[in-house]
Amino acid sequence: MSRLHSNLQLSTTLLGQGQFGKVYVGTDDVHGKVAVKVIQRFIGETDPQWQDRKAAILKEGQTLAAANHSNVVRVHHVVEASTSDAVHLSMEFCGGGSLQKSFDRGPMRVCEVRKVATEVTLGLHALHARGMLHRDIKLGNILIDENGSAKIGDFGLVTDNLILGYGSQAGYADRIAYEVWHGSGTSFKSDIWALGMTIFRLLHGSKWHSKSASPQHIVQDGGFADTLQWLPHVPARWRRFVRKMLQDVADDRYQDTNQIINMLA
Repeated sequence: MSRLHSNLQLSTTLLGQGQFGKVYVGTDDVHGKVAVKVIQRFIGETDPQWQDRKAAILKEGQTLAAANHSNVVRVHHVVEASTSDAVHLSMEFCGGGSLQKSFDRGPMRVCEVRKVATEVTLGLHALHARGMLHRDIKLGNILIDENGSAKIGDFGLVTDNLILGYGSQAGYADRIAYEVWHGSGTSFKSDIWALGMTIFRLLHGSKWHSKSASPQHIVQDGGFADTLQWLPHVPARWRRFVRKMLQDVADDRYQDTNQIINMLA
């Protein structure tokens, strides 16, 4: 174990790896077992560039720590590593892993998707109520805690400046809304689009999803919601529900998370 500032200890147990860093199991004196995202200095990044990015990460961490909700992964604190070449984001540990595992196993039952979708929407509602966009709703960023509850994680790290390239590299270009592809920027309604794609994925599983045409170019061309192919177990009302979240025109979608919660209820 290597000791860091604020008595945060980082183990060598890797929980996951994404575009913004690696996540390890850690411990601290107050919270016990935690997940620690290590955001490393880039190779070739100059001192001024790293100082600017580090300051932005530390400032963002303060904002994330204020997003306190039972369906949002709790950010405990953000500290600089003792080596000064990384920032460590200490977060609530969710032992159930991400929904990517469920997606890889196959289609989820509608009742299971309803539970997850409700919890994720409640978490997203809490972020939106604080004026915060997530910009990166996807299976890998929805974690399951020891009680089986879904929690939104990894919010606040994606910006409009890098969302298109990041989405393509991360294999989630289909969670980028029509208007974002066309330069309008992200909004609460683009988060709703991404939530709709996440629900569609859960209802169908990776095998079915991989057989479908790659949605990236279909989304950009428009009319994506009308091209969706459905498994027989998905009821007509669920198909209408998901399609409404995936409309090209943002004003034709559900306008806020309250409307989605009411539909799920």
